[in-house]
Amino acid sequence: MAVPRAGPRRPASVTKRFWLLCIVLVVLLAAAAPAADAEQQKQKQQQQQQQKQQKHKQKEPTKAPHAEPSSKKKGGRPLQIVIPNELHTGFRINEEALAELEKIPAPIAVIAALGPIHSGKSFLLNSLMRGFGGKTAADEGLGFGVGYTVAPGSLGLSIHSNPIYVERKTGRLLPDAAAAAAVEAAAARAATKTAGEPAGNSAAAAAAAAAEPAVVQVLLLDSEGFGGPNVTRSYDQLLYSIAFFLSSHLVFTTMKMIDAQDLQLLEDLTRDANLFSLRAHASSVRDMPEQQQQQQQQQQQQQQVADSSSALLSLLSPCCLSWVVQDFVQDLEGLTAQQWLEALLDTNRWMASPQAVEANEPQTQSKNSLRSLYGQVECEAFRAPTSNGNLLQRLDLLRPEDEDKEYAKAFAAFKSRLLAAAAAHPKLKLAAGEPLLQQHQQHQKQQQQQQQQQQQQQQKPQQQQMFMSGKDLAELTRFLVAAANANMFGDVQVFMNHFSTIRSAMAKNDLVLLFARDVEHLTRRELPLLPEEVAAAAAVLRSKTLSLWEQQVAAEVYIHRNEVTKQQEQLTRELDDVIDKTLHKANKIVAAFCKAAAETQRSVLTEAKEQQMKRLPLAPKDLAEFSNYQQQQSRAALLQRLQQQGRDYTSVAACNHELQQHFEDVQALFLELHAANIRSITDRMQLAAERAAASLRQQLQQQPVDLLRPLHEFKGLLLDWQQGAWTLFESEVSGLRDVVDLYSAISTDLAATLAKLEAQALKTWNSKCKETAQACRGFRVCGFGVRFLGEVAERWEVLFRHEVLTALDGGLPVEEEVLGSQVEEAKAKAREELSRVYCSSSDPWKEVSSTMEQRLYEMGAALEESNLEAIKSNCSRPLDQLKTELAEEAGSYYMWQSFAAMARRRAEDLLLSEAAAIKTNVRLSPTLVHRVSTHWMQTELKSTYEQQIRNNFFGLLYNVVGAALILLGFYLALSFSSLFLLVSLGGLLLAVGLQTTIALIRGGFEHLVR
Repeated sequence: MAVPRAGPRRPASVTKRFWLLCIVLVVLLAAAAPAADAEQQKQKQQQQQQQKQQKHKQKEPTKAPHAEPSSKKKGGRPLQIVIPNELHTGFRINEEALAELEKIPAPIAVIAALGPIHSGKSFLLNSLMRGFGGKTAADEGLGFGVGYTVAPGSLGLSIHSNPIYVERKTGRLLPDAAAAAAVEAAAARAATKTAGEPAGNSAAAAAAAAAEPAVVQVLLLDSEGFGGPNVTRSYDQLLYSIAFFLSSHLVFTTMKMIDAQDLQLLEDLTRDANLFSLRAHASSVRDMPEQQQQQQQQQQQQQQVADSSSALLSLLSPCCLSWVVQDFVQDLEGLTAQQWLEALLDTNRWMASPQAVEANEPQTQSKNSLRSLYGQVECEAFRAPTSNGNLLQRLDLLRPEDEDKEYAKAFAAFKSRLLAAAAAHPKLKLAAGEPLLQQHQQHQKQQQQQQQQQQQQQQKPQQQQMFMSGKDLAELTRFLVAAANANMFGDVQVFMNHFSTIRSAMAKNDLVLLFARDVEHLTRRELPLLPEEVAAAAAVLRSKTLSLWEQQVAAEVYIHRNEVTKQQEQLTRELDDVIDKTLHKANKIVAAFCKAAAETQRSVLTEAKEQQMKRLPLAPKDLAEFSNYQQQQSRAALLQRLQQQGRDYTSVAACNHELQQHFEDVQALFLELHAANIRSITDRMQLAAERAAASLRQQLQQQPVDLLRPLHEFKGLLLDWQQGAWTLFESEVSGLRDVVDLYSAISTDLAATLAKLEAQALKTWNSKCKETAQACRGFRVCGFGVRFLGEVAERWEVLFRHEVLTALDGGLPVEEEVLGSQVEEAKAKAREELSRVYCSSSDPWKEVSSTMEQRLYEMGAALEESNLEAIKSNCSRPLDQLKTELAEEAGSYYMWQSFAAMARRRAEDLLLSEAAAIKTNVRLSPTLVHRVSTHWMQTELKSTYEQQIRNNFFGLLYNVVGAALILLGFYLALSFSSLFLLVSLGGLLLAVGLQTTIALIRGGFEHLVR
């Protein structure tokens, strides 16, 4: 039996190789599976992202109509104004959202939140809106979407439709209703002022009306985070640039910390944004066709606001930066967040070169700092809003009551400061005309008048500021998005490799182009600027240009110092060349403007001169006044044209030359007019003299002498007629007196002619007066119905007393003043009637006139006496009683004067004290009482007591004489003998007897008299 042969055996090495290959295949398969899964996952994420964008596109137009009513009721909604394209390489405009944005009136301020992806931008903005509209910002989708997944929560740029109303001066937050009413009232006032202005001044009126807004509408702008998936650096640059220039206050958010890379990122993005704006504006100027430029210039000349638009000054950037660090848990080591940021700004940047670090140049650090890019930089560090981990993941569901109290307190303080700062700096539309000049003037006034600096800065700039509205912001958005889609940065990957070397060159070229455009624009105004104004405005623009240049090249100064220095020198030369050319052009424009104004005024004066030639001859003085007036008016109008809006074009040498030539031509024009006037003066003066003499003859013919009355009236008429003749003559030749010889001769002849006519008229009057007097002597009525003077005198002899008493209401007695006024009035009537008698002032009638005056005086005195009698009659009772009482006192008085004085005093006191009991309607004044008392003494008292007083005096005299004789007798008796004593006794007895006899005789006489 055969044994089978065994086959060949495999070597051990082959087996090992087989197993090794299997292991490698397994490993490769294991490695390929995750890579395939990752690739599939990546493709899936891209598809989800695209589907999300497509859903957002489809959802946006359909939701807007239905969301509008709810937004009005619930406080507005986010408006996605800028949408990225599908590949995140460009942007689209959401016109529907911009249309809603355009409804927001001026003034507005925009707070934009920018930062890396998922750094809390949307949550911060929603927290700012908290408390407005009655609910939290996240309720019912009213706020910005807060991303809680790894996918971006926001795409593009979104702005909330509901503004926050903030009072500009105080920073106080206002309720929606009150603030909306204030905004509408301000808009109505601005519209009213604008409607009342002419078309050319409507923009200025609107600017003035909005110069002092009381309420600012603060808008919140949310942005897509930097460094998101499928997003290039170029996209982040462009998105940051658009948001940067739309905002008036920038909020940059980071998480946990601020490191050197963050600082470098923000500074680079800011400089890139500045370069983006430069290239965008320069491209809009450079790519504009020439015809389109001319059309735009014509439109700008018709619109004053567009006249002063500026590309350089339109590079509007936010005034302030607020860096917000969220979820901050580190220890600041005793520093505040602001001090921490200030310290970081002084450190070296993340991309700083070793040479710069080793050199340790302070300028390098400061020029790379954010301080040169923003006017104000602040920092806030917030801890986590809540300690609840679930809520931290879903911050869109965080309620105010769930927030950490310290976080809420710190954020409330930050919110007040942020909104107040934003309201204090509304979004502006700057101009390149007067604001540039005012900035230059303010710079000079700051050096001369430091005390007035603040007032001028508060008044003048505000008059020229124009605040942006929602419509302006929408237009700016369209411009920025169009510029971003034009790929201002080119191929970013290649561009960034050489960015540090060519950025300064690009900035220089763009700045020169924009500067030339703005400076040339200053010479294309309807009312040209003065050369010094152009120079001042150009200086401001030059300073602005160099400032932008320094900001733009700050990062490359150390690395490319020599190149940057050369570019700066070249930039300065090019700017100065542009200024020199512009100033030369400005001088030519001003000269042409002055020449055109002078020609306009010269044509007006030529027309006025031709019109005046038709009115010759004129008085040289009048013509001189006319010439001076026309020249003054023309000069004033010309100077008003050349000195308006604070500009004096006459200060320019070229304008002065044109004005000198103009004034010489005007003077020659009016000298020709004066020469033509002198030739026609002589004929006019002769004709005027003839008309004056003829006017007097005509008056004498129309007024016959025999119808005239008094002489003074006739002489007055002659004087008036002569004055009328002279007035007629002077009215025609008053302006011709400058021709002295001719005027003197003709006026002398005219005076002689008028004197002859006057003498002839007076001679005729005297003859007629004498003739009438002789014809009327002895008659009551003369020829022509004229009454004789005697009739007037006799009539007033009868009527005088009746005329006076009739004028008195109750007859006599009356007060003395009333009676005197009525007497004088009656006399005046009599004289007036007498003066109307023909020739009353002539010699034949003077005798009758004087007699009548005497009678009028006597009748007036008689009326006064009657008035006193009437008053005395009314006062008879007290006076009679007084007279009776004086009978007893009369025996003790020996002199009538003393008794009369006593009686008058008693009567006056009695009348004054008893005046109320006296039945009279006359007010008894002290003067009237004195006169009544005097009259009573003369008429009654004197007749009663004067003889008695005289008898008393003589009786006293007799007694005194008798006593003297007795005493004399005794003296003699004692002095001599007894004989004499007997004789003395006999004489005494005789004297006594004589005295007794005299007394008996006097008593008997008094008895008989009584």
